[in-house]
Amino acid sequence: VHPAGHSLAVDARGKLFTFALWEGAVSQHGAADGVRYRHGQWLSDGATLVGVSDASGEERIEVFAAGQTRTLAWDIGRVLALRAAPKGKRIAIANHRNEVLIGDLETGALTVVDRSVAGRSEDLAWSPDGAWIGFFAEGQLRKIPREGGAAQKICDAVEGRGGSWSPDGVIVFSQKQGVDGLSRVSAQGGTPAPAPAPVPAPARPPRRTSACGWRPRR
Repeated sequence: VHPAGHSLAVDARGKLFTFALWEGAVSQHGAADGVRYRHGQWLSDGATLVGVSDASGEERIEVFAAGQTRTLAWDIGRVLALRAAPKGKRIAIANHRNEVLIGDLETGALTVVDRSVAGRSEDLAWSPDGAWIGFFAEGQLRKIPREGGAAQKICDAVEGRGGSWSPDGVIVFSQKQGVDGLSRVSAQGGTPAPAPAPVPAPARPPRRTSACGWRPRR
């Protein structure tokens, strides 16, 4: 979703597209044929689009901005997840090597900030200020500073999925596959608790229709 909420970036059949939610044409980004793209999304500036490309034979990050395309010569492995930071021009990457990487598109630096020894790191979630990155690894929900350092355990989450970091410092996630409901936990750490069920929107009254099928003008 675009940072302003008015457009979507999607990949379909290996191609990267963007389009507005209500009107306008669909735009394709990158090579028209012969290249597979995945994980497309905007940076926080709303003007720069990034995606994973296999044009070189190995997966690389491609950056689309101001009508230009550039490829970053980063060794990122096979990308399992990619998330753009809510502020600045950093991206977080999880790959098949069980690594979490932070890439800075302004400086060109790529840093491995965590490596799991027993299973993949998955479902990346940035803190709203872009200072931390949360992820699931080895049956735990963890967080790590964007500059790197020791990963900190937030809570146990044996089958945790889909973390989302809220502005009030709470992470909401799915605790176990096949179980209804979501869990929530403080980003400072603690025991997960059931998240309140969302309040359904009030039902809209049905529109009045005449016997002939036409709707009377109001």
